[in-house]
Amino acid sequence: MQKRMGLCYVSKIILLLNIAKNILEALILRRFLTLNNIEQKLKKVRVKKSKNPSSLHFIFKWEMLLTKFFFIKNCLTRCIALFLSLKKLGFNPEINIGVNSNNQFSSHSWISIDGLNYLKDNNNFSRIYKIK
Repeated sequence: MQKRMGLCYVSKIILLLNIAKNILEALILRRFLTLNNIEQKLKKVRVKKSKNPSSLHFIFKWEMLLTKFFFIKNCLTRCIALFLSLKKLGFNPEINIGVNSNNQFSSHSWISIDGLNYLKDNNNFSRIYKIK
């Protein structure tokens, strides 16, 4: 019984380290590459594990905490990091980039998994670009 719990903690620590690595990779990609180059790099990411729905909550929770720790407020950087983490775990995430449909211009990016939107602040944004 103790071995089983230990493996659970070990797998959580490994997942947490991978999330941190993906956040740092997203920072580098966002800083040095164009959106087209980022898209090409993200399309090359391969699934390494099978989908585990219980890890979805864990990923979003720790991604939010780690991005606060690294002082990351840019929504595209967060989406790239989440895309990397989710894709490697077997999910089919999509990065959506949209513009505000109100009078003043602003843009936002959010992530979708199986039609559900995450990190989308409100519904005032219309999607104009999608990365699968």
